[in-house]
Amino acid sequence: MAEFIKVAGQEYPATLIYIYKDRNWDMRESVAVHLTMTAAEAAALLTTGTPWFNVTRETVDKLDNDGNPTGQTEEVVTEYDNSEYSIAGEIVDYRDGTVSIKMGKPTEAETLRAQLAEIEEVYDEQ
Repeated sequence: MAEFIKVAGQEYPATLIYIYKDRNWDMRESVAVHLTMTAAEAAALLTTGTPWFNVTRETVDKLDNDGNPTGQTEEVVTEYDNSEYSIAGEIVDYRDGTVSIKMGKPTEAETLRAQLAEIEEVYDEQ
């Protein structure tokens, strides 16, 4: 199985590690995205608010109508929208041509502050 991220229609080989309570980042849910590129490229690729997807590609046996292998294979592509991990975090440069960048979900407090700001904006416009 091969794993990628997709940003703006372009796929990049990646490994994702999900952290459900990131102790180093306000206990938010986050995902560390490990990529083969420079830190500057990663910073430009995954900015705060960037829509992105997790893509897996797997070669599986093709089955006949009875569920038996046909001797042929087919590629199964699964795509999952990870845009809820919308906040760009730290980048670690491993100095071997790879980096990891953390992408996090907003915390409950951040979400409430954003909702309050929206309400205040609507109120101010009236």
